[in-house]
Amino acid sequence: MMDQNYELDNSYLLVKLKETVYGVPCPNVQSIVQLSRIFTSPDLAMPVRGYIDIRGKMIITIDLRLFLGIKSVEEETLNVVELIQKRKADHINWLNNLTTSVHENIEFKLATDPHKCAFGVWYDSYKPIDHVMKEYLQRFDAPHKAIHSIAEKVKEFTRNNCHEAALQLIENTRNSELNKMIRLFDSFEEMYRSSIKELVVILKKDKQAIGIIVDEVLSIEKVIEQSGLTMDNALFSNNTFKVGKCSKDETMVIICDTEKLFNI
Repeated sequence: MMDQNYELDNSYLLVKLKETVYGVPCPNVQSIVQLSRIFTSPDLAMPVRGYIDIRGKMIITIDLRLFLGIKSVEEETLNVVELIQKRKADHINWLNNLTTSVHENIEFKLATDPHKCAFGVWYDSYKPIDHVMKEYLQRFDAPHKAIHSIAEKVKEFTRNNCHEAALQLIENTRNSELNKMIRLFDSFEEMYRSSIKELVVILKKDKQAIGIIVDEVLSIEKVIEQSGLTMDNALFSNNTFKVGKCSKDETMVIICDTEKLFNI
């Protein structure tokens, strides 16, 4: 029978924070649980998020993002939600401005190209990892393009003094495509919030146990430390982290120093 210590040699639990893969030494890993309820206290200092109950024992829990100087999931979520709310308001205001341009016979100066408005720029560049969210986002494409497509038609109606036709086209668009977009924005916000499912990796050293909060758990792999390769960056709180490569596919892995975690 293979020696258990040999099996664990160079084995790491690979976890993900944003797009970066980190390795946690397997000998320290006790279990993995989904973060549900966390108990906080006003005297806790970052990167500690609070305590979780593991079989009746309160375990101090560290947010690995905050430990590494990365924006927290909560802050990131608020930023995305705020962005979505602004882009929804943009399109309501876009149609209102188009209506004003007809009433006052003034030039409409907002983006008519769906790829050049603020939402279009974000939509074209945003790459959700979740395939369900990716498929959902595709529903924005048709109504978004339909809204922007009426600008030139409205301008033509106005040039030809067909103001009623122009206003009717805007109103029809407001009641159809814009309403679809508003519902999509609201549902996307709810879907994005519910998609956040942080995990806690319980680490153990001697009689001490701590939890670290991560975005995603990938797999257990052999990781070979790369001598001469380090990661000196302010993003990592001015610490130097070891860097390794996954023996399976040579994915770059930042190796977590669990000693620093236990000493927080």
